[in-house]
Order: sequence, then structure tokens, then C-alpha cells
Amino acid sequence: MAKHSGPLYIMCKIYTSGGYHGDKFSFRRRLVNQAMKIGRIGTKRETVTIALKEFIERRRQKKILDLMGTITFRDDWDYKKDRSCRESSR
Repeated sequence: MAKHSGPLYIMCKIYTSGGYHGDKFSFRRRLVNQAMKIGRIGTKRETVTIALKEFIERRRQKKILDLMGTITFRDDWDYKKDRSCRESSR
């Protein structure tokens, strides 16, 4: 792979230059246009920015969901008592 190729470089070019018009992006125009229509977004730059933010957020949420069932609590921990202590100190 060349020094300046790959998906991250292309996304940076899209974000910083207002659009990458090379072959690597041309087949994705339909996806961007569809996202613009569905999201009622005015520009391609804004569409890509929102898509990237949503992608990152979903991946973060997936990491949190992957932790479900992996946290072990003490057997003697009373969450109701702990909650009432925190609420009364406010």
C-alpha cells in the first residue's frame, strides 16, 4: 500500500477538500446521495461527517454491549442502599 492511499486517507480527503473525485470514491456516490436523501442533509461533506460520527458511536456502543455479563459484583453489595446514600448526600 502506498503511503497516501487507503480508506482513512480517502475519508480525510473527502472531509478536508469537500469531495474526492477519484475512482475510489465514484462508486460510493450512490451511497452518499442516498444518505443525503434519507437524512435530509444538504451537503456531501456534512453527510460524510455525520456518517462517520454515527459509525464511531455505534462501535463504542458495541464495545459497551460486549461487556454485558462480564462484570461481577460483590455478593453483599446492596445497590438500593448505595443509591439512597448517594441521593441523600445531594
